[in-house]
Amino acid sequence: MRSNTLLKIFCISVCIVLVSCAGINEKHRGLLKPDEKYIDCRPVVDEKNKGSPMLRCAISYDQLNFFTPPGTKLIMMADSGERLELWWTIDWLGMGYIFPRWRFALMYFNPKGKEELISGVRIGECRFREGCNHGAYFGPDMNKNNTPDYFTEIIWDNWDYGDDDGVKGYLDHYQHVYKPLINQYTVTRFLYFYPEKCTPPVSPRDEVCKISEECKPPYRLKEKKIIKSMSF
Repeated sequence: MRSNTLLKIFCISVCIVLVSCAGINEKHRGLLKPDEKYIDCRPVVDEKNKGSPMLRCAISYDQLNFFTPPGTKLIMMADSGERLELWWTIDWLGMGYIFPRWRFALMYFNPKGKEELISGVRIGECRFREGCNHGAYFGPDMNKNNTPDYFTEIIWDNWDYGDDDGVKGYLDHYQHVYKPLINQYTVTRFLYFYPEKCTPPVSPRDEVCKISEECKPPYRLKEKKIIKSMSF
């Protein structure tokens, strides 16, 4: 009996440790077409070229956990043949973690690029156990088929809305930006002061992107720091 109790406690503890990065913000699903359940593409104004039709496509997906099988959950294409893939992946020894971590990862592929880009590069990931993620990509749509002709910019935002897993005492926000035309990848870390009446967790575990009323923005910035800038 005692061994069974210890086993249950161990399993619960492992589950708590392994839950990672489970949510992506949902974008007006009721307004989307059936074949666009998780991708919401809408026209926006290109400030640099206002005569060119431009799309902003928001990415959303169901909240996942460690019971969800890893694999590709969503594929986003450009007319150029470039594609984005949203992965639910298990990272551990190969990614520098002793214990497995289930998380979302955003991958970019370019069949006309260098070997590394053909194989796929990670341009976004979730760093927190109860992380909330926002994804978006941009590109011109000259033929107006509601698909970017090519990708000009891809942005992935990752927020620590859980139990203050990042820099203690501050609300962490990582922004990943990739610009395929110049092959430039940048990761910026933002630290914010929690609002006066807000204490972690910012969102409930079962709805990691649902911010509690006392924790809603705007947030006061403490620090902004580029932690990675590179080309593939």
